[in-house]
Amino acid sequence: MVFDFFPWKKKDEDFKKVEELFALKQYENSAIFRFGGEFQEEVVKDNTEVHVDMVFNGGNYPDAILYNETTGETVKIEFESCSNHFKSHGHNPKDCDLIICSIDDWDEMYPHEKCPLPIYVIESKKLS
Repeated sequence: MVFDFFPWKKKDEDFKKVEELFALKQYENSAIFRFGGEFQEEVVKDNTEVHVDMVFNGGNYPDAILYNETTGETVKIEFESCSNHFKSHGHNPKDCDLIICSIDDWDEMYPHEKCPLPIYVIESKKLS
């Protein structure tokens, strides 16, 4: 198992920091990490052979492209901690297909404006 190679350490202060970061849900990397976990869970749960890969865009916009090897289709993804950051960062919706975020606050921040893209909210799980 891949985790057998990690030098695990049990430190209460590190665990508290992780709990704080997940509670705040303010980091884009958290959405990316959790999406990867959720994607893997779906593959294992369905026990299906999925030929989808994610290619990151080297810090450029959009963040990543999902590629379905079977169909040749792609989905351009922008990861955000909160959906409203898509607009506040000045992203062009014509260059992206999907927003993946931890918190969907678009309607709160822009109550009179419909989000131009679909939003997928990452499931939040409590650490135990």
